[in-house]
Amino acid sequence: MTQWWQKLTMRERSMIALAAIICGGFIFLQLIISPALKARTANKMDVARSAQMLDILSNRGPNGNRDTGATANTFKENLDPDSFRRAILDTASNRGLTITRVQMTDDGKVTVQLDDTPAQAVFAWLFDLKRTVGVEVSKATMSNVGGNLVRSSFEFGGSSQE
Repeated sequence: MTQWWQKLTMRERSMIALAAIICGGFIFLQLIISPALKARTANKMDVARSAQMLDILSNRGPNGNRDTGATANTFKENLDPDSFRRAILDTASNRGLTITRVQMTDDGKVTVQLDDTPAQAVFAWLFDLKRTVGVEVSKATMSNVGGNLVRSSFEFGGSSQE
Protein backbone atom coordinates (compact mmCIF):
# COMPACT_ATOMS: atom_id res chain seq x y z
CA MET A 1 0.00 0.00 0.00
CA THR A 2 2.83 2.38 0.83
CA GLN A 3 4.57 1.55 -2.43
CA TRP A 4 1.41 2.39 -4.32
CA TRP A 5 1.14 5.69 -2.45
CA GLN A 6 4.78 6.52 -3.15
CA LYS A 7 4.31 5.95 -6.89
CA LEU A 8 1.51 8.57 -7.03
CA THR A 9 2.28 12.11 -8.04
CA MET A 10 1.68 14.99 -5.66
CA ARG A 11 -1.44 15.99 -7.62
CA GLU A 12 -2.95 12.45 -7.37
CA ARG A 13 -2.20 12.33 -3.63
CA SER A 14 -3.98 15.68 -3.14
CA MET A 15 -7.04 14.53 -5.06
CA ILE A 16 -7.30 11.27 -3.09
CA ALA A 17 -6.89 13.16 0.20
CA LEU A 18 -9.59 15.64 -0.84
CA ALA A 19 -11.93 12.77 -1.80
CA ALA A 20 -11.30 11.11 1.58
CA ILE A 21 -12.08 14.37 3.41
CA ILE A 22 -15.32 14.82 1.44
CA CYS A 23 -16.38 11.20 2.11
CA GLY A 24 -15.53 11.58 5.80
CA GLY A 25 -17.55 14.80 6.01
CA PHE A 26 -20.53 13.15 4.31
CA ILE A 27 -20.41 10.19 6.70
CA PHE A 28 -20.11 12.57 9.68
CA LEU A 29 -23.18 14.51 8.48
CA GLN A 30 -25.27 11.41 7.91
CA LEU A 31 -24.32 9.52 11.09
CA ILE A 32 -23.87 12.33 13.64
CA ILE A 33 -25.36 15.69 12.65
CA SER A 34 -28.56 14.57 10.89
CA PRO A 35 -29.79 12.28 13.73
CA ALA A 36 -28.96 14.96 16.30
CA LEU A 37 -31.00 17.58 14.42
CA LYS A 38 -33.92 15.16 14.01
CA ALA A 39 -33.88 14.39 17.73
CA ARG A 40 -33.82 18.10 18.54
CA THR A 41 -36.83 18.77 16.28
CA ALA A 42 -38.71 15.82 17.78
CA ASN A 43 -38.02 17.12 21.29
CA LYS A 44 -39.32 20.58 20.35
CA MET A 45 -42.50 19.00 18.99
CA ASP A 46 -42.90 16.95 22.17
CA VAL A 47 -42.49 20.09 24.29
CA ALA A 48 -45.06 21.96 22.20
CA ARG A 49 -47.50 19.02 22.36
CA SER A 50 -47.02 18.74 26.13
CA ALA A 51 -47.57 22.49 26.61
CA GLN A 52 -50.76 22.29 24.55
CA MET A 53 -51.98 19.33 26.60
CA LEU A 54 -51.20 21.18 29.83
CA ASP A 55 -53.20 24.18 28.61
CA ILE A 56 -56.13 21.98 27.66
CA LEU A 57 -56.16 20.01 30.90
CA SER A 58 -55.48 22.95 33.16
CA ASN A 59 -57.88 25.83 33.64
CA ARG A 60 -56.86 27.47 30.34
CA GLY A 61 -57.94 27.14 26.76
CA PRO A 62 -55.54 26.62 23.87
CA ASN A 63 -55.10 30.39 23.51
CA GLY A 64 -53.71 30.66 27.07
CA ASN A 65 -56.55 32.67 28.62
CA ARG A 66 -57.45 31.72 32.12
CA ASP A 67 -61.07 31.02 32.98
CA THR A 68 -62.43 34.28 34.32
CA GLY A 69 -64.59 32.50 36.86
CA ALA A 70 -67.71 34.23 35.56
CA THR A 71 -69.60 30.97 35.76
CA ALA A 72 -67.76 29.56 38.77
CA ASN A 73 -70.38 30.63 41.28
CA THR A 74 -73.35 29.82 39.05
CA PHE A 75 -74.89 26.43 39.57
CA LYS A 76 -77.41 24.47 37.58
CA GLU A 77 -80.18 24.93 40.16
CA ASN A 78 -80.14 28.71 39.75
CA LEU A 79 -80.19 28.83 35.95
CA ASP A 80 -83.16 29.53 33.71
CA PRO A 81 -83.10 27.69 30.35
CA ASP A 82 -81.43 30.55 28.46
CA SER A 83 -78.77 31.03 31.13
CA PHE A 84 -78.25 27.28 31.17
CA ARG A 85 -77.60 27.30 27.40
CA ARG A 86 -75.39 30.38 27.72
CA ALA A 87 -73.30 28.74 30.50
CA ILE A 88 -72.66 25.72 28.27
CA LEU A 89 -71.61 27.91 25.34
CA ASP A 90 -69.46 30.22 27.47
CA THR A 91 -67.61 27.30 29.04
CA ALA A 92 -66.90 25.89 25.57
CA SER A 93 -65.71 29.30 24.41
CA ASN A 94 -63.37 29.59 27.42
CA ARG A 95 -61.82 26.29 26.35
CA GLY A 96 -61.38 27.50 22.79
CA LEU A 97 -63.98 25.11 21.39
CA THR A 98 -66.33 25.96 18.56
CA ILE A 99 -69.81 24.55 18.86
CA THR A 100 -71.21 24.00 15.38
CA ARG A 101 -74.85 23.45 16.30
CA VAL A 102 -77.01 24.23 19.34
CA GLN A 103 -80.55 23.00 19.77
CA MET A 104 -82.81 23.71 22.74
CA THR A 105 -86.08 21.94 23.48
CA ASP A 106 -89.13 23.33 25.28
CA ASP A 107 -88.38 21.25 28.37
CA GLY A 108 -84.94 22.91 28.75
CA LYS A 109 -82.72 20.23 27.25
CA VAL A 110 -79.77 21.58 25.29
CA THR A 111 -78.09 19.58 22.52
CA VAL A 112 -74.73 20.76 21.17
CA GLN A 113 -72.53 19.42 18.39
CA LEU A 114 -68.79 19.84 17.96
CA ASP A 115 -67.03 18.88 14.73
CA ASP A 116 -63.38 17.85 14.36
CA THR A 117 -62.25 18.76 17.87
CA PRO A 118 -59.33 17.27 19.86
CA ALA A 119 -60.69 14.60 22.21
CA GLN A 120 -58.71 15.93 25.19
CA ALA A 121 -60.26 19.38 24.74
CA VAL A 122 -63.78 17.90 24.70
CA PHE A 123 -63.20 15.94 27.91
CA ALA A 124 -61.61 18.95 29.61
CA TRP A 125 -64.65 21.05 28.61
CA LEU A 126 -67.05 18.46 30.06
CA PHE A 127 -65.01 18.45 33.27
CA ASP A 128 -65.24 22.26 33.42
CA LEU A 129 -69.01 22.12 32.96
CA LYS A 130 -69.32 19.71 35.87
CA ARG A 131 -66.95 21.68 38.08
CA THR A 132 -68.04 25.24 37.38
CA VAL A 133 -71.71 24.99 36.44
CA GLY A 134 -72.75 21.63 37.87
CA VAL A 135 -73.93 20.34 34.48
CA GLU A 136 -73.61 16.72 33.45
CA VAL A 137 -74.24 15.10 30.09
CA SER A 138 -77.42 13.04 29.84
CA LYS A 139 -76.69 11.65 26.37
CA ALA A 140 -73.43 11.60 24.38
CA THR A 141 -72.33 10.48 20.93
CA MET A 142 -68.68 10.63 19.86
CA SER A 143 -66.99 9.33 16.73
CA ASN A 144 -63.34 9.34 15.79
CA VAL A 145 -62.56 11.28 12.61
CA GLY A 146 -58.81 10.57 12.71
CA GLY A 147 -55.78 12.43 13.92
CA ASN A 148 -56.99 12.49 17.57
CA LEU A 149 -60.05 14.49 16.47
CA VAL A 150 -63.63 13.59 17.31
CA ARG A 151 -67.05 14.62 16.12
CA SER A 152 -69.39 14.69 19.11
CA SER A 153 -72.92 15.51 20.15
CA PHE A 154 -74.02 16.05 23.75
CA GLU A 155 -77.42 16.45 25.33
CA PHE A 156 -77.63 18.21 28.65
CA GLY A 157 -80.62 17.53 30.87
CA GLY A 158 -81.84 21.09 31.30
CA SER A 159 -82.41 23.15 34.39
CA SER A 160 -83.98 21.99 37.62
CA GLN A 161 -87.17 23.78 36.66
CA GLU A 162 -88.27 20.76 34.63
